[in-house]
Amino acid sequence: MDIYSTLVEFKAHPGVTGIFSDLDGTLSAIAQTPESASVTTGVREVLTMLKERYKVVGIVSGRASDDAKRMVGLDDLLYIGSHGVEWIEEGERHYAPEVKKYLDMAPSLHNELSDYFTKTDIRVEKKDLGAALHYRLSADKDAALALIEPVVEKMLAKYPMKVVRGRFVVELKPDIGLDKGDTIIAVCLREGLANVLYIGDDVTDIDAFKALRRLEETENFKAVSAAVASNEAAAEVAEAADFSLAGVDEVEELLRWLAE
Repeated sequence: MDIYSTLVEFKAHPGVTGIFSDLDGTLSAIAQTPESASVTTGVREVLTMLKERYKVVGIVSGRASDDAKRMVGLDDLLYIGSHGVEWIEEGERHYAPEVKKYLDMAPSLHNELSDYFTKTDIRVEKKDLGAALHYRLSADKDAALALIEPVVEKMLAKYPMKVVRGRFVVELKPDIGLDKGDTIIAVCLREGLANVLYIGDDVTDIDAFKALRRLEETENFKAVSAAVASNEAAAEVAEAADFSLAGVDEVEELLRWLAE
C-alpha cells in the first residue's frame, strides 16, 4: 500500500487528524546558510489550506520556534522549536520548565564558540538555548569537523549540554530528556488526535517516528511517518519511517492532496 492509500482515512476524518512536518529539508530546500532558507509561496498556500481543514498543523524544527515562524510566515500554526523544548502556540512562546536556565547560559556559549572559529569558514549560529556549528560552506568538511569536535568536547565539560548532529551541523542543546517526539505526543494526547502524519528528513526526526509508533501500540491511534530522501540524508532516517518521499516537491504534492 502506498502513502496516499494509507492516508485516505486521515483525509476522511480531518477533525481528529494532525499534520506535523519538519521544516528545513522537508518543507524548504536545504540552503547554504540557515538564514537564506525559505518556503515557497506554494508551500505557504498549502499550509494555510491544511490549517483550515485539520485539527492540528504543526511545524517541528531544530530552529527556534520564532525563527521557524518567521521563515514560514503564517501566524496561526503550531511551531515546535529547538527540537521540542520550546514552542509557539496561539501566538505565545512557551518553554519546557527545565530549559529556562539555558536562556542565561546560551549567550556565553555562543561567544566562546565564536572566539574559537572566528578565522575559519565554520559558522556559529546563536540560539536562545544553545548554539550550532555549521560547516556546509567548508571546502574540506572532514577537516572542519576535526576542528569542531575537540572544541565541542571542551564546551560539554563546561556547560550542561548535549550534542545533536545533522546535515553538516553540530549543535549544542539542553541536556534534558525531551525531544521532538515527546512534545508531539503531548499535543496528540491533549488534542485527542486519532491520526497523525509526521514528515521529516534528518536524524532528529527519528525521535518523532519512534514516539508516534509507541503511542500507536498503546492507544486507539494511527501514525504514519514519511522520510524525505536526498543525497545528504542519513540512511537510518528512511529506515525508521513508514514511507519515503523523493524531495521537497513531493512533500508539497502530498500535502496539497491532503488539503483538497
